[in-house]
Amino acid sequence: MKDQALSRIAIALFVINIAAFFYGVYYYNSLLAKTDPLLWIFALDSPMHALLFAAAIGLALIKRANDWIINLAAIGSIKYGIWTMFVILFQSEYFLSPEVAWQYVFLFVAHIGQLAQGLFLIGNRRMTATMLFILGGWTLLNDYADYGLGTHPIIGEKGIEIVAIGTIVISIISIVIVYFGAQKRVNLFKQIPVLDGLRNHLFKQ
Repeated sequence: MKDQALSRIAIALFVINIAAFFYGVYYYNSLLAKTDPLLWIFALDSPMHALLFAAAIGLALIKRANDWIINLAAIGSIKYGIWTMFVILFQSEYFLSPEVAWQYVFLFVAHIGQLAQGLFLIGNRRMTATMLFILGGWTLLNDYADYGLGTHPIIGEKGIEIVAIGTIVISIISIVIVYFGAQKRVNLFKQIPVLDGLRNHLFKQ
């Protein structure tokens, strides 16, 4: 596929994720209204990582790909993709009641996409030990803010302790996946020509 066509795909992904960020701000409006603005960066979980993914793609398009942003976007996209699907299923009586099921089925599918985006970013750049420490620490700090300071998304009360523990486990798994994927330069989309070509177009050094 020609570079021009690949650039159009990348631009489409950039725009979709910018739109996802603004939709997320709208969706989190009630949480933001009762949260100290200084903590909004922790409250905007999925939307913030949609914005980071857009930044990773946008910078790559102008040949300014940033290792820190790529790896943080990968960790967060994998984490919140898995987390959202886990919580919707775990608290299905809260999220999948007839009145709201359509909205959360849509969000479930959207977060499969977010997970795929995180996997797409894996292995494009190395992750140093310093990056592992800082990005991993930031990810776990976000979990502390969510369940220690109350910035987690509005969810049902059932099994909130299990959700908190599950969140930390998902964080650790996401950090490990991205770190070792970076070390081995893993490409999970090698057998999909369009996506393999897009990775090379954006991130090839």
